[in-house]
Amino acid sequence: MATRDDALLCSVAGDRAGRRYAIGPCTDAPFVGAFSRSRTNAVSFRENDRVARALLRRLRDLGHGEPQAAVEETPRVADPATPG
Repeated sequence: MATRDDALLCSVAGDRAGRRYAIGPCTDAPFVGAFSRSRTNAVSFRENDRVARALLRRLRDLGHGEPQAAVEETPRVADPATPG
């Protein structure tokens, strides 16, 4: 069973089951059995966005909220066509 607010799994007693999330047609969330097209704000997109926000909040609360550079910034190379 999953909670409605953040899709975290919980036991029958209502206790949260740690870090496990449940999304998709096998949950009690609304499910539309058609292909979700881009720019339609489909239920599946909203559900995935809701879970992503919950995951990001959890990471922030665990102290992983500071953004890290994925790669070091590459120095600019001078354009060979430009004199100087």
